[in-house]
Amino acid sequence: MKYNVDKKKVIALVLVLVAIVIVFLLTLPKDCKNNEACFNEKAYKCSKAAVITTNELDTYRYEILGKKSNSCIIKITMLEVSNTKPVEFKQALEGRSMKCAIPQNLLLGSSIKEIKNVNDYCTGPLKEAILEITIEKLYEIIVKNIGTLATEFRHLLEKV
Repeated sequence: MKYNVDKKKVIALVLVLVAIVIVFLLTLPKDCKNNEACFNEKAYKCSKAAVITTNELDTYRYEILGKKSNSCIIKITMLEVSNTKPVEFKQALEGRSMKCAIPQNLLLGSSIKEIKNVNDYCTGPLKEAILEITIEKLYEIIVKNIGTLATEFRHLLEKV
C-alpha cells in the first residue's frame, strides 16, 4: 500500500502545531518561585507571573492573570495558615482564593504585600472567610465587654 502525501499539507500542519505551542508557552505565567523581586517587576508591568511568599508566617500564592482597563487582576490563594494561629483559621482559610483588581498605579514601585487594604479590591471565597472571621472576633470582643460598654452608655445618657 502506497500513500501519496502532500508535502504542503504536512508543512502547513507542522506550522500550525508550532504556532499553537508558541501561543501556549506565551500564555503561561512566569514562575518566580519564591523571588518577590521577580514578581514585583512583573506586577509593575502587569505581566503574567506567579510567586509563593509568606506574610506573618502564612504562605500565599500570588498569580497575575492579566490586565483589565487600568487594573491588574491578581489571584491570591492562601496555601497554608501558620501553626501559631487557631485551628479554625486553618480550616476557614487554607486553599481559598480571591481575585483582586488592583489599580495599576498602586503597583508602581511597591510590593503587593505593601498595599494597604488590598482586600478592598478583591472578591472571592478567601475574602468572605476573612470577613467572617473578623466579624466573629468583633462579636466576641463586644460580648466580652458588654458590661463596661453598658456602664459607659449609661453615664453618657445621664449627662444629656
